Amino acid sequence: KKQDDLFFRAGGYVTRVSVKVGDTVKAGDVLAEQQVDDLLNQLQQARIDLEVTQADLAKNKAQHEFDIERAKADVVIKKNQVELAKLAVEQSLGLDRTRAQLALENSQQELALAEKSLELTSTDINIYLEQAVKRSQLAVERLEGLISERQITAPYDGMILRTNIRAGQQVDG
Repeated sequence: KKQDDLFFRAGGYVTRVSVKVGDTVKAGDVLAEQQVDDLLNQLQQARIDLEVTQADLAKNKAQHEFDIERAKADVVIKKNQVELAKLAVEQSLGLDRTRAQLALENSQQELALAEKSLELTSTDINIYLEQAVKRSQLAVERLEGLISERQITAPYDGMILRTNIRAGQQVDG
């Protein structure tokens, strides 16, 4: 049989003692609690912030994938335009050939720009949002830790043998 003395890990006023001598408890049950309403509100906001940043990241990733596919399609289209312009040069004479040559040069420039656009689009732009998600996760974890410091929970199934605290009492951590 195990018997442990349990205590708060942070100092403050006890707001609730939810057990009395003789009560049976399950592992994880909250036995006593300090003022945590403020922290619970902050935790709720932090969880909302985390959900929003995760949704932003997912949306941004989907948009990024779409932009890459569009840039790839632009490269294919520009390559085809270059090939068409080359054919026009080959089949033209005189002034028409000069015009066709200028059109070919324009098509080659547009292809070069499309390839550069694909290269730039392919780089990962989600680093900032990934860091924002990590910051939000850390905020949630920090608040959960602060709340757990202000709660006494049953470490295992058992029975309450004694209580030394009451609601309204000041305790040290």
